[in-house]
Parts: sequence; structure tokens; C-alpha cells
Amino acid sequence: MCKDTDKSPILKFMNEEEIARVRKRMGRRWRLVFIGADERDKVKKVLGQLRISFIIIIIIIIIIIIIIIIVNYMIYNKNFSIFN
Repeated sequence: MCKDTDKSPILKFMNEEEIARVRKRMGRRWRLVFIGADERDKVKKVLGQLRISFIIIIIIIIIIIIIIIIVNYMIYNKNFSIFN
């Protein structure tokens, strides 16, 4: 039924056909799968909000990395001056 690498507790509630469909849609790339169990509209709303939250967190991390790069450049570049 499940491979040894599959560690999701939800897999015990899925049959082999459903697991095969999930694997096929995921492809060979590493993925994170969220499964919601409620009315379709509620699940879509909650998972949509979760997706937006992840995007915001990723953008914040990218901005922090850019700021760190700029500050390091300003600190370690002796010829750098804001007033030039």
C-alpha cells in the first residue's frame, strides 16, 4: 500500500488508487500536500488563506536577505558612501 518513505498518518485512510493518483499529480519533485476535510468551500477558503500566508512569509524572508546583503556591502566596502 504505502512506501516506507511515506510518513503521513492520513495514508491509512486512503486506498492504493487514491495514493497512486496523489503520487502521479505530485510527480518526482518534492512537494508538500495539505489535505482538508470539511465542506468544499470551507476547505478551499482555509487552504487559500494558508497559501497566501506562505507567500507573505517567503517575501518577508527575501526582503530580509536583501537588506542583509545591502548592509554587509555598506559595512565592508570602504569606498561606499551615501553622500557621493
